[in-house]
Amino acid sequence: STRISTHDETSGKIEELETVLISERKKNEELQRKNVNLSSGMTERMRRLEADNNESNIKIESLKEILAIQEKKNKELEIRTAREQNLQAESEESSKALAELKIANEELESKLAVSMVSKPAKDDHGLNANESNRKIEELETVLTSERKKNEELEVKI
Repeated sequence: STRISTHDETSGKIEELETVLISERKKNEELQRKNVNLSSGMTERMRRLEADNNESNIKIESLKEILAIQEKKNKELEIRTAREQNLQAESEESSKALAELKIANEELESKLAVSMVSKPAKDDHGLNANESNRKIEELETVLTSERKKNEELEVKI
């Protein structure tokens, strides 16, 4: 009991299918337009993101260079600071040595003054006077040498 469709039924079915087909084609065209718009929008977005990424990479490289320069400056400052600390320590040692030399000079000057005053000649032959003169010359030589050392140290300080 197969039923045979009539011409009107077939004709109605074809019209219905054609209407559905036209509707689907319109939907398909609309979706393709949306897809093209989305695709171009995504392309533009990707291009902007890539540009932003390149800009960020350039900034990172620039910051790396600045960091390297700063690290180099810090090393130089560390070296300079160490040198200055060494010079400070040497200066303190020199000041201490200079103070000790000044004290020694004062003691020598005092001994020299005492020896010049306290040693009169005992006899007419001048033996004690010669000994005194020799001692005075020795002390004056030592005193001159100590003064030169003090001057050199004062120049260094």
